Amino acid sequence: YYHRRISWLRLQHYHRAVEAADHTLALMDVCRDHSPDEDWTMSHEQYRPFVLFHRTQAAALAALEEADATQAINEIDVGLEQMREVFVEHEAEEEFDEDEMVQQLRKLKDSLREEYEVGPSLQERLAEAVRMTRAGNFSRTRHAAVTTVRKLASHDPDLAFATISGLLNDI
Repeated sequence: YYHRRISWLRLQHYHRAVEAADHTLALMDVCRDHSPDEDWTMSHEQYRPFVLFHRTQAAALAALEEADATQAINEIDVGLEQMREVFVEHEAEEEFDEDEMVQQLRKLKDSLREEYEVGPSLQERLAEAVRMTRAGNFSRTRHAAVTTVRKLASHDPDLAFATISGLLNDI
């Protein structure tokens, strides 16, 4: 299915490339879940980040074709998270940020943000607000960050609660 996926990408049939990648990932799941031999499993699993990379590219480009740069960026975020999970699962998380495919997806994301003037996502804003709530930030900045966390709590209440609880403990 590699050649099929590459052909769909080259022909700019991005939805079909996503389907081909999903098919490959499903076959890889079957191999992983039912293989009696770890070496045989790893001979397939080593390509999972590569397939996820192609899938992420295709999904982002499909969204872009539909004039939705925000969705394209979201597709990249989802793909990067899926790739990170693979790295973590195989105890290679420290290699994630240096991986060439990860870097290419991040460059694509930055390029889309700049070209289509797309600001940070809600998750990225929440992460920044959480970072700014930590002790050591100026009291005005910290207050604004806490207010932002409160507003964004409707999207991730567990993270907001954990953040606010941590602030109450550092008084």
